[in-house]
Amino acid sequence: KDRLNKLDVENQIVDALLKKSKLTTPKGLVKKHLEQRVNETMERLKNQSMSAEDLKKKEESVRKDLSEVVEKDIRVYLILDEISKRENIEINEGGNLPLKVMEYLLKEAKWEEVK
Repeated sequence: KDRLNKLDVENQIVDALLKKSKLTTPKGLVKKHLEQRVNETMERLKNQSMSAEDLKKKEESVRKDLSEVVEKDIRVYLILDEISKRENIEINEGGNLPLKVMEYLLKEAKWEEVK
């Protein structure tokens, strides 16, 4: 239950950051990551013995479904990266910067109890 609560709080933080951010996502970066995610998804579907014809039909819906997800993921990463620079948050080699920033945000958040 604590894990679910933490995930809920993290999602609320991400939503608030996205709403307040005026960041524009670089289209080239979105396109590159979208292609990568579409290719990975299509490869998984192919490995599930989906026919070439069905794969071709499915690709458009996969691309559409992933488009918003990829753009959101990139925006979140860029926002967290900027926070890490402003707050001098450093990680060790092999560390996870977004996770470290999220831990910082959770620790520094001004908690208000909902009544």
